[in-house]
Amino acid sequence: MNFPKYPYQPFDEPIPRPGPERGALCFSVDARWRPYLIGLLKTLLVERTWETDEVRASGEASELLSEIMAAEFCPGPEKPGLEGDDMGCCLRYSDNGVLQMFSCGEWVDVPGTAQNALANGNQPAQGAPQPAAGECQSFIGKVLFFGRWLLPVPVSSGDVIKVANAFGATTDYIIDFPGWKCGDGTEFVAGGCVNGTAGFNAGDPAPSIHHANLIGFDGTNYYDFGEAANSQIVTVPILAGITDANFAMMLNSEGPAGAGDISFDITVCKAAATPFTITYTEGSGPASAMPGTTFVAESAAVFGTNNLDISFSPCCKLTIVGVSGFTCPSNPGGTIWNQIDCASVSHPNNVPGNCNLLDYSNFETSRVGLDSDTPFALTLRCDPL
Repeated sequence: MNFPKYPYQPFDEPIPRPGPERGALCFSVDARWRPYLIGLLKTLLVERTWETDEVRASGEASELLSEIMAAEFCPGPEKPGLEGDDMGCCLRYSDNGVLQMFSCGEWVDVPGTAQNALANGNQPAQGAPQPAAGECQSFIGKVLFFGRWLLPVPVSSGDVIKVANAFGATTDYIIDFPGWKCGDGTEFVAGGCVNGTAGFNAGDPAPSIHHANLIGFDGTNYYDFGEAANSQIVTVPILAGITDANFAMMLNSEGPAGAGDISFDITVCKAAATPFTITYTEGSGPASAMPGTTFVAESAAVFGTNNLDISFSPCCKLTIVGVSGFTCPSNPGGTIWNQIDCASVSHPNNVPGNCNLLDYSNFETSRVGLDSDTPFALTLRCDPL
């Protein structure tokens, strides 16, 4: 058995263990409440919930949980929660946060459920913190059966996703019921995950990953986070070819009918920024610069003029932030400005009257050259394309 690292506990302090038996208590409850009762009772399986006799108390709670999991429908002309062959006990949240029930062959809104009533508690809203390059941001998420939890940070190749503390259980009514699955796809029995019981299902979103596994999806690739249900921190890099994509956490289950949820901790770390390499054919300055930072490049005296000829790798969007000492060349035929774009096409400017270099700001370039009658310096900034 693999028990979660630290399950949620609703009690402020350990509670007394149950007293001696007092006789059977009989009552009926609609089957739609079963997954919620199971979720609540799982807390009683944790030994530190109890003040004394922890092993016995948690063991008895395990028996109670097993009875609820194995409970069958009460006898009668109609089965609670069902209409014919439909499963009225199947719940989910739609993409816009409305609680729905699977009834009469389709998903219908549950009356009185406000849009986003619970979704906002599980799904970060717009305006969530956005990590800069080389920085990380953490969130707490929850995947409801046949739903998705959207990471509020777009991901690109080289970013890293870390998932830990995956806790909960789900059931696909078609594939699993009456059994339940942990976040790694193994059987959930008596509060624990049974090793060696995971399997595969050809109809799942990612058939090569264990059925009912906690997975991530970047719109192209699926990522396996199942071991996060075994007190492991699962770290995966976003694969090549992905740029500013939505990243969703989900369950590897066919659906659409089922119940349960998996909660988890998730951290996204943005790839560290790569500096631009700067080469000076004429002039001087730093050999590299980080994206978005300013640097100063100075001209060099060449055959009676003052020139600056610099190249950037990779190609960047160049902004002239400041100019010091620049004057138009007195030779009318002199080249004031020659810019080579990212496609290696030259764009010269030989008009002596157009000497305001700030007019040339914010353009894509791989190389730029300038002539001046006097020594000059430019404050520049390179940004990624």
